[in-house]
Amino acid sequence: MTTVTTVTDAVTERVQSVVPMQMQIRGAHLYDKTRRFVTRTNGQKIFVEEPIPPWRRSPSPIST
Repeated sequence: MTTVTTVTDAVTERVQSVVPMQMQIRGAHLYDKTRRFVTRTNGQKIFVEEPIPPWRRSPSPIST
């Protein structure tokens, strides 16, 4: 057994060894379909890469 550094790595390793590949693929498709329904993107990119604007000091969100 390999050295596992995080809980998610341990769970992933265990699932891959127990759950049949066909069921993993169906689960991934179901996850993706649900994500597209919830975000209403239907395959479109959610994130659009653009340059980070210059940093300016912003006022504190809590006024005292």
